Amino acid sequence: MKRFLPKFLTTFAILFTCIVVYRYAIFPNITSGLSSLGKIPIGWDYVNNIHQHYPFDSTFIMPWHEEMEIDSGSVIVIGDSFSNREESTQKSNHIENSWSRYMAEDLGIQLVNFRNYHCGFYPEQLFVSLIEEQIIPDHCIVILESVERHLVMRLTSPLAVDNYFRTYVEGLPTTEMSQSQAKKKRDWVAETTVFMRYRMGKECPTHRFNLSQPCFTHQRYASTLFSYFEDEANMVDDVQQQIPRMRNTLNSLFRIAKQHDITLYYMIAADKYDAYEPLISNKHRRNCLLDYFPSNDSVLNTKELLLPYIVSGTQDVYRLDDTHWSPVGSEIVGLEMAAKIKATGTSVWSSPRF
Repeated sequence: MKRFLPKFLTTFAILFTCIVVYRYAIFPNITSGLSSLGKIPIGWDYVNNIHQHYPFDSTFIMPWHEEMEIDSGSVIVIGDSFSNREESTQKSNHIENSWSRYMAEDLGIQLVNFRNYHCGFYPEQLFVSLIEEQIIPDHCIVILESVERHLVMRLTSPLAVDNYFRTYVEGLPTTEMSQSQAKKKRDWVAETTVFMRYRMGKECPTHRFNLSQPCFTHQRYASTLFSYFEDEANMVDDVQQQIPRMRNTLNSLFRIAKQHDITLYYMIAADKYDAYEPLISNKHRRNCLLDYFPSNDSVLNTKELLLPYIVSGTQDVYRLDDTHWSPVGSEIVGLEMAAKIKATGTSVWSSPRF
């Protein structure tokens, strides 16, 4: 007992100190996305700095709801988290604009956005379901956005799914859900344990790479790439064998759109890892998937678009602490998408009816 008590008190003191350090020194500087997943103290100053010249403006985006009637000629965005960046954070003074905000502003329109809150909902399947349910009228412009890490799965899955639309509607979050999530208490012991495991080299969802040049406006991590593990885990070794099926699915989407006089654009949101891969200086894998889907009049490969900016020294194209584009990258993508629409000469209406 005499030997056990000192060891117990020492262990308790060490654990208590770790919890206090994490709670009051580390946690206040953990931001969102990759910073939160990997328990990496990036700091809220970085988040606020990259947003200071990009004030949030929600007037260009109208989230879809069941009472909305969409006019023919409207511009509609169906995507995943890259198209739904209007999120507030507890310590940031800014709300992030998505790429579609910059596109809508440049076109002088108010677009309809179908928010996708669940990873199980594929934008491609939702698009087909919305046409079947006659939610999307003829003669609209639709931009489908899909992230690279899920591209193989989404373009090799059936486009038609029974009861898809109703499941989507029932899964939309309510105010009550948001409030209950906000009240959730934090388990500081568990979070500190996870933080210590990651610092000891245990498996972490956030991967770290060295870059050959500064790519972010952060004093400590200017030449460091933080990426999501799925960017590498979802690489398909036999990708060349999947390409014909993926292209057939993509052609089917354009064929369905044409049957309803819908002008369809397909945007591939490049994984952060893939976008910065040419600048990674330590050992790594190369993802060749997007080589098979070059940009054209109807397809936007955002790696092709953003890589020249990254290589030439444009910083914070993606957020250091997240997998998504920063306002810098979102603006580049949004303006490019607007240019594609203008190039087709397709007329657009300014807003939906209610």
